Amino acid sequence: VVQRKRALEPKLEHTYPDYFSKYSMVTFREDLPYAEAKEKGNAQDKFLMEVCSHAGEADEIDLADVIEKVRSGNLNT
Repeated sequence: VVQRKRALEPKLEHTYPDYFSKYSMVTFREDLPYAEAKEKGNAQDKFLMEVCSHAGEADEIDLADVIEKVRSGNLNT
């Protein structure tokens, strides 16, 4: 599951310029307070782990569906 998540995040970052992994939010987003970045990143990580637990491979994951949920803040699978 962790490996699928690690494969998924770069795809999301390269496909959607408005997607930021937890690492990117905490490290590079000066416009986002650390506490908020960490909170959002933790929720996002939990969501992506859940998505990845239901997929055989990262390539099977619907990126458009994932980014829509991340953008809306609706991180329930």
